[in-house]
Amino acid sequence: MICTGAASAFQMWWEVYDALEEQPKAGMTDAERDALITDLEAVLARVSDTSDPGKFDPHSVESAANRLMAHYRRKGQATEIQRLNLSIARAFEHFGKLGDPMLASMVFHPSMDAFHAAGMEADAHRILSLIEKSNEESIAQMTRHEHRVEIPQETVEQFLEQVIAETKDETFSRLAGEFLIRRADIEASLSNTAKTSPLAAMISRTKLKGNRIVANIGSIDDAPMGRLVDEANSHLLFNTAWLGIAMTRAKERHSISGDNVAEFANRTGLFGDGRLLRAGLSAWAADDFIKAAHILVPQVEAGFRTLAGRGGRPTTKPHPQMKQARMVVTFGDMLVEETAATLGKLGRDIVLHLRALYADPRGHNFRNDLSHGLAAFESIDAGIMLWVVHSLLLLGAWLKPIEPAPDGQGGGGAS
Repeated sequence: MICTGAASAFQMWWEVYDALEEQPKAGMTDAERDALITDLEAVLARVSDTSDPGKFDPHSVESAANRLMAHYRRKGQATEIQRLNLSIARAFEHFGKLGDPMLASMVFHPSMDAFHAAGMEADAHRILSLIEKSNEESIAQMTRHEHRVEIPQETVEQFLEQVIAETKDETFSRLAGEFLIRRADIEASLSNTAKTSPLAAMISRTKLKGNRIVANIGSIDDAPMGRLVDEANSHLLFNTAWLGIAMTRAKERHSISGDNVAEFANRTGLFGDGRLLRAGLSAWAADDFIKAAHILVPQVEAGFRTLAGRGGRPTTKPHPQMKQARMVVTFGDMLVEETAATLGKLGRDIVLHLRALYADPRGHNFRNDLSHGLAAFESIDAGIMLWVVHSLLLLGAWLKPIEPAPDGQGGGGAS
């Protein structure tokens, strides 16, 4: 004989319910199951009571409602399922209004999803507006933290001696290699975090831009690629100052112009006739970063697509609406392990580098933000354009330059 009322009286009420539901030999009669459901409804009523802060618990509302929905789903009672979804939606909406904007932006999501499940689209859109408002308020409440590090001039000079060579082309090659993200280094950094800061390794993070959550970055174990991209982006941000120092010295030593960068970047013909490349780099040299970004970022994508094609990767894909038509693959399509395998021993490095910089919301995502009109005016600055120019140098350095054939007998090839 099963003692009913236990679930509603027991603090860890779900243990009673789950133990009886999951044990096929529990031998519950229909009357006993009905009594257990009655207990579960009592739990739901108690923890849904928003007038009593000591009893209200939205997470318990969700747990109880999900268990009840499984029961009513088996009985085909759609009205009861809608009622339970509304219980979840209203509980998390109330919970979100109790906390600060950052907490609210997260806990409103279960409310929106539950309103959707209940077929209450107007309410779901209303909650979406609350989420967007909370996101904006969260960003407004954030404070900027800076940590200054004094670098001895001797250290700077030693670094520059390693990077700045006797010729422009060798300097460009060294700049490309020195600032290329190394995937093994990023993986080692994450491994060290897991050992020295296990709690930090387990905590998931939410990334905000404007009024929306653009990415969830999970734990190192559960979401290794997300953490890899996030860490790679952190390395890029940290090294921006060093890249700027190196580029400034390179300009001083070799009187580098936009045309010099264009010639090196296109020495293997990745950018066609190079006219767009030269126009974009001319704008960069004149500090017209808005114009330079809108010309050069698509050129980086086009150059990498050509490079991937030379490695044997398809550069088009079927059009989703028109039979027989094909469309070019995008940056996101190309920045995958299959492409990395065709690009040589550093293929995984360049794929991670470009993915973090241009085409993953867990990274900088510059190409996607720029293409969709999401990049703010102030975000297109000298720092991000240094990385765009570095990308062009990286692509120019990737293959051996095409050598002219002797006596003009035809072209040579890249290797």
